[in-house]
Parts: sequence; C-alpha cells; structure tokens
Amino acid sequence: MAAIRTRGPHQFQARIRIKGYPEQQRTFRTRLDAERWARSATESLFQGTFVGSAKHEALTLEAALVRYRQEVTPLKKSAAQERGRIRRWLDNPLAPRTLPLTDRPEHC
Repeated sequence: MAAIRTRGPHQFQARIRIKGYPEQQRTFRTRLDAERWARSATESLFQGTFVGSAKHEALTLEAALVRYRQEVTPLKKSAAQERGRIRRWLDNPLAPRTLPLTDRPEHC
C-alpha cells in the first residue's frame, strides 16, 4: 500500500504500490502532507478517479519557459528583452532538466 520515507531534514516521500496499478510517488515538505496525499491517492486509485503524475514528471524547465514565452511575455511592456533572456535560458544546459514536482502549481 503506502509507505512514507524521510528524504532529508525537510522532505518526505510518499510511495504507493498496489498490484495492477503503476507505482505513484510524490515528495512533500511535511510528513502530514505526505500521509494525506497517500491516503487520498489510494482511495482515488480504488475508486478509479486517480489522475497520475506522468504529465507532471515530464515537465522540463525548457517546456515551462517556452509556455511562459508564448502566454505571458507578449503581455509585457518589455517583451523583447524578456524573450532574449528566455532564449539565453533555453541555451543553458539546465533547460532539459525536469522541474521538481513539489514546487509545481496544481493547474500545470
């Protein structure tokens, strides 16, 4: 079922392993948040309403920057300068890295 493990002084990882379902895991800042998510996700799995995190796991800095450049930058007065900064970030070796799951807003 669900297991909570400590991943440093301020991180707790909740992992759900149920036969017949893909393994799910998330990292939280508090043990209580990890336990709540594990309980909720387990119930959702059994009810068939769970939405996995595969979409979130694939979110890279590059994808976030491109989306920001398309949706937010055109609305700014200094759009040209910002596009240049984003272009330099896209050339950075960190761009293809996956963003951490715990810091992402729920609507991504």
